[in-house]
Amino acid sequence: MVYDVPLLYEAGIDKRVDRVIVVTADRETQITRLNQRNGFTRAEALRRIRSQMPLKKKAAAADYLLDGTTARPRLLALVKRLYRELRTLA
Repeated sequence: MVYDVPLLYEAGIDKRVDRVIVVTADRETQITRLNQRNGFTRAEALRRIRSQMPLKKKAAAADYLLDGTTARPRLLALVKRLYRELRTLA
């Protein structure tokens, strides 16, 4: 089973799963996406980002990392490959 949990570490859910994948993005990309998806101003986006565990800390605790700024076709290929790898562990 796959879960999409934005606050996985903050909620302690990481202790209940076998593997953790963290998708990273640079700060400006995060701000832009929060603006586009949620209509956040830059200040609101920064508040949201700062209220969460730092991305570097999440990345350090993850089993797998994906760069969310990778071009979509390449990222999709990476996700599919990772999914196949994880299925072999199930």
